[in-house]
Amino acid sequence: MRKVSTMSLSNDDEMLERSMKNRKHCFSTRLNSGFKWKLDKSVVGALEVKSHPHFDPTAKMAEEDVVGMETELAECIKFWKELGLRKSFIEAVEMIPPETACCGLIRRNDATVKKLVPLLNEGWVKGINEKIKDRGYKISCFVWSWNNPTGKTNTTVLMIRFHSLNKVRRSS
Repeated sequence: MRKVSTMSLSNDDEMLERSMKNRKHCFSTRLNSGFKWKLDKSVVGALEVKSHPHFDPTAKMAEEDVVGMETELAECIKFWKELGLRKSFIEAVEMIPPETACCGLIRRNDATVKKLVPLLNEGWVKGINEKIKDRGYKISCFVWSWNNPTGKTNTTVLMIRFHSLNKVRRSS
C-alpha cells in the first residue's frame, strides 16, 4: 500500500484548484474567438447568418463590425440591401442540399455550414464580387467556430464578410 503524505495531497489539491481556475481560458468561446473572422486585414465587417441552435439563412442576420470600420460596413450594408443580396444568398443556400444523418431524417447544422462555405465561395460569391467590385468591396463566406465549455461542444456559424479592396486595417 502506498502512503500519501498530507503535504503531497495539498499540493495536488492546489494544482487542481489552479487548473480549474485556468480551465475557462482553455476554451475557445464566442467572446474570445471573435478575432478569427477578422484576421484578414481587409475585412470591414460581416453579417452573421443564424446558425445556432438551427441553421436558418432566412432569419434576420446580425451585423458584426470591426472597430474603426463602421462607416465602411454601413456602405456595405447599403449595397447589400440595394442589390437584394439577401434574397440572392437565400436562393443560393437553398440550392445546396443540407448534410443529414439517420437516412436523411436529422439535419447536421454544423456539417451543413462547413459544406456550404466553400461551395458558396466558389459560385455565389464570385458572381456577387463581379457586381460589386466597382464599389470597392468584395465579399466572402467564412466558417466561424468556437468550443463551448458546457452543452454542445462546438458551435459553427456562417459569416458573410465584407472586404475593402482599397483600405487595409492597421494591426492593433
